Amino acid sequence: MLEPATSAAIAADSKQVSHSEKAPSVASSKLEASFGGASICGPKAENQDACVAKVPTSWARYYKGIVAVLADGLSSAEHAKMAAHISVTQFVEDYYATPESWSVNKSAAQVAKSLNNWLFQQGQQTGSYACTLSALIVKSRQAHLFHVGDSRIYRLRGDTLRQLTRDHVQIRGNQKNHLTRAMGVDSSLELDYSSCDIEPGDLYLLSSDGLHDALSEQQLKTLLQGNFTSLEQQAQTMVKAAELAGSDDNISAMLVSIDNVALAELDESRAQLLNLPIPPVMSVGNKIDHYRVCEVIHSSPRSHVYLVEELNQLAQQQGRVKILKAPDANMADDQDYMTGFAREEWVGRVVNSPYIMRTFEPQQHRRFRYIVAEYVPGITLRQWMEQHPHPPLTQVLRLLQKLAKALRTLRRYEMVHRDLKPENIIISANEQLKLVDFGTVLSAEQLEQSQTNTAPVGSVQYIAPEYLLGETGHHRSDIFSFAVIAYEMLSGKLPFKQANRQQIARRHYADWHYQTIQQFRNDLPDWLDAALEHGCQAKPQQRYQSLSELLHDMQHANPKLRLNHQGKPLIERNPVRFWQSSCVILLLIILWLSYRQFS
Repeated sequence: MLEPATSAAIAADSKQVSHSEKAPSVASSKLEASFGGASICGPKAENQDACVAKVPTSWARYYKGIVAVLADGLSSAEHAKMAAHISVTQFVEDYYATPESWSVNKSAAQVAKSLNNWLFQQGQQTGSYACTLSALIVKSRQAHLFHVGDSRIYRLRGDTLRQLTRDHVQIRGNQKNHLTRAMGVDSSLELDYSSCDIEPGDLYLLSSDGLHDALSEQQLKTLLQGNFTSLEQQAQTMVKAAELAGSDDNISAMLVSIDNVALAELDESRAQLLNLPIPPVMSVGNKIDHYRVCEVIHSSPRSHVYLVEELNQLAQQQGRVKILKAPDANMADDQDYMTGFAREEWVGRVVNSPYIMRTFEPQQHRRFRYIVAEYVPGITLRQWMEQHPHPPLTQVLRLLQKLAKALRTLRRYEMVHRDLKPENIIISANEQLKLVDFGTVLSAEQLEQSQTNTAPVGSVQYIAPEYLLGETGHHRSDIFSFAVIAYEMLSGKLPFKQANRQQIARRHYADWHYQTIQQFRNDLPDWLDAALEHGCQAKPQQRYQSLSELLHDMQHANPKLRLNHQGKPLIERNPVRFWQSSCVILLLIILWLSYRQFS
């Protein structure tokens, strides 16, 4: 935090320092930035400005980025200084505490909203807490800007200075601008957000109005282009220049220099895993690092899955066993598969849910390429369906509710599974459910790191149609696969005619023709059929928006859906009944004609 006549506080690897410092270099391909800041009271007795910058360790830097925040307390607020100081420190602390799978936008917006609520509530009780807020978050190859009030963020690129934020002010006659938005003044917060690409050499300026109101844009540009020994000296020169120009407010400047731009690649921990050698195929009794193979669960040309026990006395006494999964040597050159293999470990470690299989980082040094996961005893949903060819609707709904909880958890972490199928769902003896296999999961952080693969993913009979048209997919894509699975659990059939990948890849939205479930199970109501059809809509915008809606309509008749469903010709709603009725009518006609002929 800034104190009167001191420089900006900069956190580097969680240590507070008060000078311009470059991020610790981890590799030439990593994001690196330098900071420098200064703040003075100006003509006022108290400095109500505050700013903080943080360069985290390489792991957090990859997932969450580098942060610089500036706040300017509103002079009209009783607790302006406290509001500004709390806002910058809590914004940084809480932002780095958000899930690493969240996008920058979601993380920062959630933090700012919570901060605003706290400031507003405190203001209702002990006097107003209000301030402006301008935050710059640099992650991978992008700068993310969040802003409310009349502090500003500028960017100098080459010979061009550009103001990246807009002031939330209203001019009242000859008086100074009146703020229309700020932190803590209202129970709801309207926060501006924008993003832009970064380039090495970019110089960002976060400033309070005491600086940019006193200096012209040309003066700011000249100062930003000047030669200085450090960014801190440059920031100090800028605030002194604003003071000499007659600024009537606190004056603060935070400078952020982009020294190196990250490449779009796996983070360090995942890269380390993929640099390890692939272990040989193992048998019962073989040892690998600190594990012993107890059982070979699965073996294929792609991967090998083992039940293992830890080779420490405590684990053996407690009977702890885990799953160890290793890729097959044949997959060594398949970059997409290996990236998914590393992602599977990451997702299982990040997501915390009783319906999601957990993965663990080995407690001791790992010498081979494998992942360790919790052991989930049970059978796959595919095996369960073979054992329950015509299950009651209530039993199916119980399992679907649990699968929906798993998918909702992924959505809260801003993830899409993209490969939902019965083989990736484990059912235990007491009907507990676990979702497994996260190699195809798409997360918000992958989109920000440009690590998306537009090639269709997922199993051919469960894949959402939009993937085949080159879209990256979203939560409605998982809803499609969920509805297909629900249909199959009830009927043992698929809602669309089976086809191979080549045939499906040539399909368009109009080529997906839903088959009524009543031709396979005529004991199921038409309103349930209508709900499943709505969930299996080929066009994503025509599907349910949430799994809760689908599950609700599978248990309660939706009048609108039912009416639309009943309005279709019988041959579309129930082709079996149509042809049965047609045969009966045809038989009656034949009998009548025969009667007329012989009468």
